[in-house]
Amino acid sequence: MEQFPLYRQENCEWEEWKQNNVIVPINEQSTDHCVQHCEHTVCRNVRSKNKRRNIEPQSCTCEQLAILEKITFDQERISQLRLQDILAAQTAYKSAAYDETVTVELGPATALVEKMRTMGCLDLQKYLRASRDFTARTVRFNAQYSAATRSANDFISKLIIYLSTTLAPLLHQSRSIATKDFVNEMQEAMRLEIFWWVSEWCLPNKVRRADDSVTRALNLKRGFYVARKAWIRGTSSKGVKVLVERMDRTVELVIAVLLWWDTRMEKEKACEENKEPGVSEEEVGSAEGVLGMIWTGSESGGSEGSGESV
Repeated sequence: MEQFPLYRQENCEWEEWKQNNVIVPINEQSTDHCVQHCEHTVCRNVRSKNKRRNIEPQSCTCEQLAILEKITFDQERISQLRLQDILAAQTAYKSAAYDETVTVELGPATALVEKMRTMGCLDLQKYLRASRDFTARTVRFNAQYSAATRSANDFISKLIIYLSTTLAPLLHQSRSIATKDFVNEMQEAMRLEIFWWVSEWCLPNKVRRADDSVTRALNLKRGFYVARKAWIRGTSSKGVKVLVERMDRTVELVIAVLLWWDTRMEKEKACEENKEPGVSEEEVGSAEGVLGMIWTGSESGGSEGSGESV
């Protein structure tokens, strides 16, 4: 009888076999189903058999299911975000106290930024190309002007990475922070990213395509320090200053929307808590009217905007 082939010894066949036989991991505690509290016949039989066999019951995942449902519900609402809502958020941000506390959650925060990007509210490329100060002389070579302005939109991805990095390790992936501290913190983080961008596109960093990753990183690092010193001394070019100012305003717009979202969630939660037997429907309706109904736009003065771009 012919021996079964040893796939590990035949590298080509082994790689082909691995590609065609993907191992599907088994998730015993799926977040979309709690075996411990499910009343389905199969789940009840599983619990009964495990009890007879002295098998430790699986941990409850009801809380995870509730979180999953909330994230899905929030994403559906965020997908309906309109320009009028962003305008309303800007107006509310201007009148809000600078030391007001905002609660930021990872899921809604990143979803809101992504939605704003798809709406064109965070388009840095369009703004830079329309600026009279950000010209082809801002970049190192005139031929790189189009590529440099196009790469400026990558700062929005950096902003999302910043939110993910700061929120993911925290409990419930959320944090409460004063608005002024949040603005300063995010603007400083984006400014560092701009220094790296200036090093790559504006300064003579002597980076060549043939350079290895180590040499390229060293040259960019030198350019980063040069860009940072130029900014501290106030000797940066007008184009770089335009980019920094626009990014600062973009950060404020993002935080304005995050603050508006947090305010909406808090007020809706308060309305839900007020829906008790002792509270009449008319009182609840009037309370909801005070909220402005920014989301639906049916009773909000900010939703009657002309639709101008942000």
